[in-house]
Amino acid sequence: STPTGKEIVAAAVGVSSPEKADKCRAERKWRFGYLRHLLGLVEEQCKSPQTALDVATAGMDKAYDTFQFVQPDGTSVSLREAMSKPAADKFHTGYIKGEAPMPEKVLEIPY
Repeated sequence: STPTGKEIVAAAVGVSSPEKADKCRAERKWRFGYLRHLLGLVEEQCKSPQTALDVATAGMDKAYDTFQFVQPDGTSVSLREAMSKPAADKFHTGYIKGEAPMPEKVLEIPY
């Protein structure tokens, strides 16, 4: 999941800033360093409405091409391919309620 997330962020930000994409891919401690790359992504998106759309589209394209969808027969295809065909089966929404106490820490992104 870490390499996948890193590649999606790098592909997104790379549309506007290849330098930031390279730094993102070179991040060795993604778990602790990803926030600066997300901030860089937001900085790029703030340049213009068109840049925001281009960055978002590039990130979604990478996700659609990277994520795998396991079909009922056990074979897998890209999410893009899976979503391009009508589903034979219906999806259902489920709800799982955890019992652990809520953490006290809150993720804050400074701006």
